Parts: sequence; structure tokens; C-alpha cells
Amino acid sequence: MKERVLNIQHKTADLLRKSEAAILSAMDAIVHKKSSGASDASLKDALNFHRRAQMRWDFVSSENSTGFHSPQEAARILAEAIDYARQAEISVLMADK
Repeated sequence: MKERVLNIQHKTADLLRKSEAAILSAMDAIVHKKSSGASDASLKDALNFHRRAQMRWDFVSSENSTGFHSPQEAARILAEAIDYARQAEISVLMADK
């Protein structure tokens, strides 16, 4: 049982780190585009995707069991966080100034 708990927690922690990396990458892309003169209006989609990603990361991170209470749901939510963060990056690339 202990091994199972540790396995679940390690997998969830790994997904948390991967989603953090994706969210930070999205944030860097947004900041870079803004420093190039892009307006908040042109980054509206990217900012919304980033917000969605961050909320999902916050949810799993604050739940505090590192996925043990519902590992499949934690993995699903973190996969969504990664997807939204990557969509934010794509939206930045497509944003006008």
C-alpha cells in the first residue's frame, strides 16, 4: 500500500512540475509579447488560456494529497492545465500588436 501511495504521489508531482513548466512558458511568451508592444486586448485569448491553466494547477496543488485521493482526476486536471498553457503560447504567436 505504501508503495502504491508513493507511486501515485510521484506521478502527480511529476505532472505538477510539467504543468508548472508549461504555465511559466506561457507567462514568458505573454510577457515577451507585451514588451514588444502588444496590448492586453490583442492578448485576450492568451490571457484567458493562461488563467484556465493556472486555476487547474492551483486546484490540484492546494488539494494537498498529491493526487492520492483521486489520481485519475488529478492527472486529468493537470493535463488540461498543460493543454491550456500551450494554447496560451499559440495564442501569443497569433496575436497582433
